[in-house]
Amino acid sequence: MEERIVCWIDEIENEVDEINLDDDVIITKDGNEYRLFQCREDAEAAVRDYWNEMSDEYLIAIIGAKEMLRMLRLGESLDDWIEALDVEDELAHYDGLEHTFESEHEELSAYELAYRTQ
Repeated sequence: MEERIVCWIDEIENEVDEINLDDDVIITKDGNEYRLFQCREDAEAAVRDYWNEMSDEYLIAIIGAKEMLRMLRLGESLDDWIEALDVEDELAHYDGLEHTFESEHEELSAYELAYRTQ
């Protein structure tokens, strides 16, 4: 018999269908996908790492040459730009919200935040 895995997202009970701990992702029985984090600082670090790992050419294509020049004129760095990004917008592609997360399941019990990706 398959183990029933339960979690609470914003205090609403959900049954977990899939767990991918390599990417810190769960998919609930109703098909919602969430990326999980143990704390807000870990989520912020994931956003920084995502942008810092991009090539300069790709960053310029995304940010735009005009914005990069404006930043340089104002003495702003790319790190300043990354730090100003909204974590919810960057991680919660579906709804733009940070959700509380709880689970008593051994593999999920350390996580406290969830961002819905689809």
